[in-house]
Amino acid sequence: MRKPKILVVEDEKDVARIISINLQLENMEVVQVHDGKDALPAIRSEMPDCVVLDIMLPHISGWQILKSLSAAHELAEIPVVVVTARVNERDQLRGLGGGAVKYITKPFNPDDLTEAIKDSLDSQAKKALIIERRQVIERLQLSTLHKISQILISAPGYMELLKGVSEKLVSLFELSACAVILGEKDDREPEVYLFKTTPSKKDTSTPGQQARVPRALMERLKQVFGGSPRPVRIKDVDSILLESIPPSPQSFSSGYLLPLFSHSKLLGVIILCSKTDLVFSLDEEDLLVTIANQVAVALERAILHESVKKEQLLQRYLLQETITAQEKERKRIASEIHDSLIQAMVGISYQLQVIQNKISDDGVSEDLHAVREKLMANIKEVRRLIHGLRPSLLDDLGLVSALEEYLKEFGNKNSVQTDLRIPADMPKLTSEAETTMYRIIQEALNNVEKHSDAVEISVEIEATPDKLYVSVKDDGRGFQVSEVERIKDRSVREMLETKMSALANVPAQVANSGGQAAGSNESSSSTHLGIAIMRERAELLGGTLKVDSRPNTGTTVVLEVPLSPVTKAEV
Repeated sequence: MRKPKILVVEDEKDVARIISINLQLENMEVVQVHDGKDALPAIRSEMPDCVVLDIMLPHISGWQILKSLSAAHELAEIPVVVVTARVNERDQLRGLGGGAVKYITKPFNPDDLTEAIKDSLDSQAKKALIIERRQVIERLQLSTLHKISQILISAPGYMELLKGVSEKLVSLFELSACAVILGEKDDREPEVYLFKTTPSKKDTSTPGQQARVPRALMERLKQVFGGSPRPVRIKDVDSILLESIPPSPQSFSSGYLLPLFSHSKLLGVIILCSKTDLVFSLDEEDLLVTIANQVAVALERAILHESVKKEQLLQRYLLQETITAQEKERKRIASEIHDSLIQAMVGISYQLQVIQNKISDDGVSEDLHAVREKLMANIKEVRRLIHGLRPSLLDDLGLVSALEEYLKEFGNKNSVQTDLRIPADMPKLTSEAETTMYRIIQEALNNVEKHSDAVEISVEIEATPDKLYVSVKDDGRGFQVSEVERIKDRSVREMLETKMSALANVPAQVANSGGQAAGSNESSSSTHLGIAIMRERAELLGGTLKVDSRPNTGTTVVLEVPLSPVTKAEV
């Protein structure tokens, strides 16, 4: 019976001798080779039944030998057992994915190696060995995907996401550099980012380097991939199109382009570069495709989140500018009415009094008196309108005095009992904070006036070392809060449209002395919209607004804001 022939490719002669002795004791013929360049000729001449292959060999590495065996039809069926000191998961995946039936790391048990070789020679045992190999490959792939997933989950933004993935890919596949091309975003041209590169005297590129690339490049890459998620070797792509991309992939001897597809849309491309011959096995390509799918989904989500965040910041800025413009316009209109219309009306009142004193006819005198009384009532109403537009006390004496005056007038007008409680050590607030808080309280009381039928109302301000609390309570009808919660997330765009419309209608409302106060412009909206507006104002201060109400139990509106941003700095 012919002895099985085993070819041992191992540059450490003592290790090769130990392997040979153990195999010879099992009645196997052993041939030793100690240099990588002699391995392939020996395999072709000896045609062994099994090859024991080290990876770190002089002149030609075990990876290249494994690749050549897989590519040669007449040698591809020879089982290969890898014995190496390279222990990381990527090397194991590379070895098993490259065709090895078993991957054994040094230091190793000779008996384990002997059993692996026996299994590779036995047709029944070889089937089990192939199943075990596939299970190990899948386990290694899952382990790698788990590491990538941790990066995708923890990254706060898309730049951190791509940076983390690039660093992990460089580490896993021993790359010389990794860069990412992002497609058109926010109507800007595609950009390329160099996230990770290994040190090199010849490489002048800097990690984090960013550059614009022509739109034609992305169009060309779409054609290259043709909708396929499989990685493409750089040498298969027109190098002219890649000249503008750091780290100049054409300067490397090998590399891949890995597409990032989401719903058939090419979001970007990961560039994997190596200064040595980089060839991925099918298993490694499958792993890269899965990684790319995960990255593409996370990238699309991160970019969308960042766009929404920017849109929200822009909308909030526009809202703040609108409110500021509204307050300035109210102040201007109030000043003009006071300086012109009120003065003119007061002058007419005096003239009527003079005429009344000159006329002896009692009937005419009484008519003039009635006209004068109506005029004085209109003067009082216009003054109330001015106060609603922009209370002068708010600018002259601050929030507390303005609230005291407003609550006094509100109580008299609506025949309700009002109570204002202010802390003795009330902090000094910024003008913007005082205006915003005043408007929130005003809006809450407008809702009480229109919908509550309350008898008692209290406004209380409390200050802690960190926060400021403002509460408005009434004992009115109340309502079901759940009915208005859907308004809480009303778009800022709708709020802006409402406020701009209110600002445009201020002059017309002032002209109509019999209408609602201009300061109550916002209160003309429903309670639902009023609560939404109050919440928007609260968020401008970095705070929150809560509404607690139930039918027939009254309503409590509580504003909570951080103290530091709304207080004046000590001079």
